Amino acid sequence: MRVFVITVIALIVAGLFLGLAHAGTIADPFTGTPIAINGTPGGVTVIEAENFDKGGEGIAYHDPHSCSTVTTCSCPPGAYRPDGVNVCTTGAVTYVSYDDAGLWVEYTIQVASVGGYTVELLVAFNDTACCAAAAYHVELDGAVITKSIALGPALTGGWQTYDWRGKSELIGMQPGIHHLRIVVDHGWFNFDSIRVRYAGGFTGWQWVPIWKDF
Repeated sequence: MRVFVITVIALIVAGLFLGLAHAGTIADPFTGTPIAINGTPGGVTVIEAENFDKGGEGIAYHDPHSCSTVTTCSCPPGAYRPDGVNVCTTGAVTYVSYDDAGLWVEYTIQVASVGGYTVELLVAFNDTACCAAAAYHVELDGAVITKSIALGPALTGGWQTYDWRGKSELIGMQPGIHHLRIVVDHGWFNFDSIRVRYAGGFTGWQWVPIWKDF
């Protein structure tokens, strides 16, 4: 009986340790459910920029101009969500703003269809001096998967005049849960949405058995 009790206690302690090791290191989807990516031919999924994962600074996002600075529209944190990213609302549009180089936001997604996808951003900027070189790149599951993608130099015509910019090259994804990260390489721009488009399955694959008869 004593051995059994000790074993049970050891398992409980180990479980608590593993739980603590996991807590605070992995982001959670904003709604509690991964964002389903449309995998039908030509399918489009639009992700609201402000609905990045929950988990806090360094886990779900990094914002060099968090609410500790004066150049923010949501200090103290805005009504939409109480964390450090500058989430602003102007009229009916809620968006990520003050996104200088180094800012990133991450989204937990659920991919159903293997194939190639493109990513582009719905952005607004209207100052050549600060923003003509605006650019971003995409990371997937912690790996950089695109080069830096330009959003300019043409302006969108206003800080609340949005345009789809910066369509990526094809990004290969396989079914399952993934973490899609948008990283700002050069600011500044208001960032409203992400558009993920399914470009089709891969072609030219050949199935080869990995076993052989001896």
